[in-house]
Amino acid sequence: MDERRGQDRCPVCQGPMKQADNGTLRCRKSICAYNHRNEACPRCQHKGPEVSSAGTDSYTYSCPECMNKWTKAAS
Repeated sequence: MDERRGQDRCPVCQGPMKQADNGTLRCRKSICAYNHRNEACPRCQHKGPEVSSAGTDSYTYSCPECMNKWTKAAS
């Protein structure tokens, strides 16, 4: 297996990674939890919500701790 290919895989879903505008690596799957791991729930501040859907300009999150659901504009 190509060593580079193994390094460019998402640690969460094993999908391909890409370099973002700010130089960090991101998973190519926009709803992958890896891309949202630092998002905090507005109710309980728990980080790492589940992303239930992605629109063209927003994400719908659900918190596994307090079951809160919210929508946030894509940044």
